[in-house]
Amino acid sequence: MDVKKELKRIKFFDIKPNLKSLNTNERNALKLCIRAARILHKICLKQVCGNKLEKYYETIEKSKNKSELKRFFEMNKGPWSSLHDDKPFLKGVGKKPKGVALYPEDLTSREWKKWLKKNPRKASEFESNVTIIKRKGGKLIAVPYSKFFKDELIESSKLLSQASKTLRKGSLSLYLKECSKALLSNNYWKSDVAWMKTNGFPFEIVFGPVEVYEDSFMGLKALFECFIGIPDIGMTNELKSFRKYVPEFNKIISKKFNYKTKGSLMPIVVFNDVFRSGDATIIGRQFTAANLPNDRKIHQLYGSKKIFSKTFMKAKSSLEIAKKIFSKKDVKHHNLNSKILSVLAHEIAHGLGPGIIKKGRKKISFEKLLGEFHSSLEEAKADALGFTFIKFLISKKILPKILIRQIVVGNLAWNFYGWRKDFRGAHNLAGLIEYNYLKKNKAIFYNKIKKTISIDEEKASATYEELAYKIMKVQQKGSYKHAKEFVKKFSKVQPEIKYLLNKLKNAPLEVFPIFKV
Repeated sequence: MDVKKELKRIKFFDIKPNLKSLNTNERNALKLCIRAARILHKICLKQVCGNKLEKYYETIEKSKNKSELKRFFEMNKGPWSSLHDDKPFLKGVGKKPKGVALYPEDLTSREWKKWLKKNPRKASEFESNVTIIKRKGGKLIAVPYSKFFKDELIESSKLLSQASKTLRKGSLSLYLKECSKALLSNNYWKSDVAWMKTNGFPFEIVFGPVEVYEDSFMGLKALFECFIGIPDIGMTNELKSFRKYVPEFNKIISKKFNYKTKGSLMPIVVFNDVFRSGDATIIGRQFTAANLPNDRKIHQLYGSKKIFSKTFMKAKSSLEIAKKIFSKKDVKHHNLNSKILSVLAHEIAHGLGPGIIKKGRKKISFEKLLGEFHSSLEEAKADALGFTFIKFLISKKILPKILIRQIVVGNLAWNFYGWRKDFRGAHNLAGLIEYNYLKKNKAIFYNKIKKTISIDEEKASATYEELAYKIMKVQQKGSYKHAKEFVKKFSKVQPEIKYLLNKLKNAPLEVFPIFKV
């Protein structure tokens, strides 16, 4: 792989945050948080590369193009390109392990399941998001992150504690205090609940082990990351106006699927980026929006918080892609505002629907039952159920009907944006599920002569809603087998997708931020 050539396909952009809204103490606290975040960056590299990290750096130092290799390595958090189906770009590096360095490389799913069956009392610590699996004396052991990354987390914890004391008492100060404790205790419950009660002021921050996308072995283990932003008051208030309609929609869904409605807290914050580190900076996966925390029990008791990066929504424009893949009739419906609304609905949908089901006497969350298929199904559900929520708002005449076509165009363009990199990531696989389901129901069709995609608005509207309910039924079954069958059935890469992707080869493959703080 020509790394120099790959770097030229990436659009780098500077982020110079406006910190005028912060007073002196708040700026000092932010600086301490950034220092702590840089430590998480190092931990994230170890989570992906394990004890081979130094060896990779030595290989880079001996290379002729070491500056380009080092930069690309940092962007990918390892020697595998996330832009090319995790293909290795360093000499002598083999295939990327499904569980990266979070499990022994030789561990098979069969051995894992067999071990859990024999040791049911240890299942909770082994399936925990915040333990790393190792072999010791021929046996599998689960080591808490707080122990395995002890030195780094002690240092990071001290910095967060200092930041908490620097701020005046309030929700952010409390969150940083609880987070500093969680890094050492390995228990993030109080920290997550405290974050739920923050409002984005004086700045927004998420800190710790968050997403499990890198764990394609079992979909359990979270990587460390941090992101910090300054709230955009105007857009935050605009999006909050839709929040009051969620409980009514949630009641309709809960009645249909016979589950208890979740907690009522649903803070929304739109922010401009200040800094990111760790898993939040892996190229191709820098989020534009998130629904957090991921703990299903917190969703049940309290709710979830939605955060949106205005910085990345602008940077990841898919208009140029839309122009090359859609009919003239449809491409004119591509716009940023409808995409922002679609992302909001997507994140709201993550917090809706059943999340924990009963298996015998136990209550188990979907991700533990559906394994590596959970993330892609959940992302497809969020797209489809989010679309259904917008239809609900249209039916109440709160939003215009034109949004249906606009959002279908936006979603498909966004999928093609991601597919240029790979088809395996959770969001990209979810996009394939949606595309194939729409095509199966003749909601979209490919014109072989004009070589463009057209949309049947009415069929697309009905199909997205049907897909949402289909996926939720699969989730509610809690069957690994059914989840696997569903994903396999609807994850085919259609011939026209490959052709259209070829038309996009000259467009920038991805964007990447340079933080000036």
